[in-house]
Amino acid sequence: DKTIEKEGIEAFVTIGEYKGIELEKVIYTVEDADVENQIQAELATVPVMDTDPDRTVEMGDVINLDYSGSVDGVVFDGGTAQGYTLEIGSGSFIDDFEDQLVGMHVGESGEVEVTFPEDYRAAELAGADAVFAVTINGIAEYLTEPTEEWLLANTNSTTIDEYRAEVRANLESSNAATSDDSLYQSAWAELEKSANFIQYPKDMLDLCYEEQKMSYENYALMYGMDYDSFLESMGLTEDDIYEEAKGYLESALMARYVMDMEGITADNEEYKALEEKILASNGFQTKDDAYAAGISEWNVDFVINYNFVMEYIVANAVVTEVAAEE
Repeated sequence: DKTIEKEGIEAFVTIGEYKGIELEKVIYTVEDADVENQIQAELATVPVMDTDPDRTVEMGDVINLDYSGSVDGVVFDGGTAQGYTLEIGSGSFIDDFEDQLVGMHVGESGEVEVTFPEDYRAAELAGADAVFAVTINGIAEYLTEPTEEWLLANTNSTTIDEYRAEVRANLESSNAATSDDSLYQSAWAELEKSANFIQYPKDMLDLCYEEQKMSYENYALMYGMDYDSFLESMGLTEDDIYEEAKGYLESALMARYVMDMEGITADNEEYKALEEKILASNGFQTKDDAYAAGISEWNVDFVINYNFVMEYIVANAVVTEVAAEE
């Protein structure tokens, strides 16, 4: 069988000019309105809890409650929670559980009686009468403007001005990352356009296929399914997995081509710096740490090579910055 080591990378793929390609980098500007919209979104995500004992639960309220369910006086598994968030009227709980909470005061404790459906997923509870001991801890209030207490509990800021600056900085950082990601993907797309695949090294194709198949086998285990049933549920066939594997192999060959043409090896200082950065971002100090965590040598090398070549192409491209359309 032909291998890259025996035949050289150009026996498998050739790529056109990959230096000096023209790319556009989209620049996103953070406007005041963007900052205010993000603040409102965060306020809607993290409400404050009203613990006024004069408040009573109404339909549509979002409440925080503790509950503990029992059947014939015996607490059952999965029927207990503390600090649970529930929207009254959402139908999240069985029977008329939520309806029975309406009218209870904040801080009040009581009991809710329900009957589990005959077709309930937990067979031991199907059709059973249950009693839930409940306590209403608070009712959610959604602020339109951050308070000092809210800021201290949910941000790194102590004033609204500091918070706006924090939100703006986060948005700018996120936009910059989006801009960079788009640029790198554009660079890789340009590389793909001029790539000509002559043949595939069987050893690498077999390895890619086994890697893809193993990932789907792991997904099947995670969902408690056998491999064939999982593929069927996803609408996939072995041929689809083979094509996915071939796509990963093509990316690996393209990265290898650029690195071989430029004489870049794993001993290259910039390559080692990127390797260290990628490993650290995934919680590893060395490649051996990644291998010990179950990540294959193929996957580790693929990710590092792929990212190194993307950065290399961008660093040697003619990049024009353009403002994002509104």
